[in-house]
Amino acid sequence: MSRFRHALIAAFVPFFLGCIDEELSRSRQLLAETVDIAEQLAAIPGMIVQEIADSPPDYRQFALTYVQPVDHEEPDGAVFRQSMWLVHRSADAPMVFQPLGYMLNNGFSELTGLLDGNQLSVEHRFFGSSRPQSDDMTKLTIAQAAADHHRIVRALRPLYRGAWLSTGVSKGGMTSVYHRRFYPDDVDGTVAYVAPNSYGTADIRYARFLRRIGDAECRERMHSFQREALHRRASLAPMAEAWARSLGASFEQLEGGAVQALDVVTAEFWFTFWQYSDASQCAAIPTAEATDQELFGFLNQSFAFYFMTDFGFNQFGAYYYQAMTQIGYPKIPTGHLRGLLLYSPNDPDLYVPDVGRYDWAAAIDIGFWVLAQSESMLFIYGENDPWTAGQFYIVPNNPRDTHKFIAKDGNHGAKIADLSPADQATALQRLEQWTGVAARQSTIVGTGQKTLDTGREWLPLDRFKL
Repeated sequence: MSRFRHALIAAFVPFFLGCIDEELSRSRQLLAETVDIAEQLAAIPGMIVQEIADSPPDYRQFALTYVQPVDHEEPDGAVFRQSMWLVHRSADAPMVFQPLGYMLNNGFSELTGLLDGNQLSVEHRFFGSSRPQSDDMTKLTIAQAAADHHRIVRALRPLYRGAWLSTGVSKGGMTSVYHRRFYPDDVDGTVAYVAPNSYGTADIRYARFLRRIGDAECRERMHSFQREALHRRASLAPMAEAWARSLGASFEQLEGGAVQALDVVTAEFWFTFWQYSDASQCAAIPTAEATDQELFGFLNQSFAFYFMTDFGFNQFGAYYYQAMTQIGYPKIPTGHLRGLLLYSPNDPDLYVPDVGRYDWAAAIDIGFWVLAQSESMLFIYGENDPWTAGQFYIVPNNPRDTHKFIAKDGNHGAKIADLSPADQATALQRLEQWTGVAARQSTIVGTGQKTLDTGREWLPLDRFKL
């Protein structure tokens, strides 16, 4: 064969193959556009699909369950079904991937509204209905959860052609960071809201942070309130017990029953006050003149006693296990309550007795990865949120497009909407850069999250927990 023929074939074959690839791509796109999304979802091996009626205009909602290995190192072993909630807008719109820290809820992410995007929320393993039959929580690690999320992205990303952003709030924000650490290329960017990285059990940084929040007058009012509540233990503990009974719950799993619940809730209240309130609420803290009912109502305003009941322990036992083994938790300052507390909120056996050794390597590894290797990430914190004491460290002027913003006077609900105009502009620019979609700045109003009504009833669980 002549050199001319070789040259002709060499020039023609790539063109010919390119035409074939282009036609195949067009065929796949046409198929994706003609086959309903519900059918495409149902075609994924291991996926069960149920469409939710009465979705908002321009959206469809799906309840999904997906078969996952209990242990990703043994994919042929035991499995469980992981629950998900999909809000579908368009196959070409950005996908807001939300690996939750707990059970499913119907929260509509701030990013979903900003980008007119789809949203996929994933219940965390060992929470809600996503629990393996075995109670072996040694498989409840950040690496195993990250592998769950990797398999889900790999299964669904072919159906959604737009950019993918991961996000999460609090423990969900932590979960989104863990996913990126192990699978950095799964998504195009990450926005982690109020996500701490605690170092060990009873991390002292939180106690130090609390002592700096607010002015001296507010701190003294808070401390007086806590002392008054403990002085009235004989009245308030029975009220807590009666309140739990009204839910059909009890404090029987606690060694000290309702008395221990009262001590822990009262000691933690300094933390939870700043987690969800601000300085404007200092004047509302009850004084010694308040009635027992007023004291109890203020202590329980964020459903605080629920988490000390058997219901709360069952619902959040997996969180307590994680806190004691890998993700850590804060130290609560109690020096101002010396001589009054019968039970300490910092007792390591309070939630998960005899859990074993804490894995220090996990938080150090994640923190170092964020500092030295993370790319295309936004971290948002509230200035007065106690969890900000555990904020991830970011190199100033990060060359890898990782940024951190602090909402002035913000608490644990801090969002892009709460940032300064300059920081908002930077955050929105990064979202547009990562997705190719200009964020709808008109949605940056107030701090309330939008909600899509799925018809589910779910408890507004906040308090000291993430």
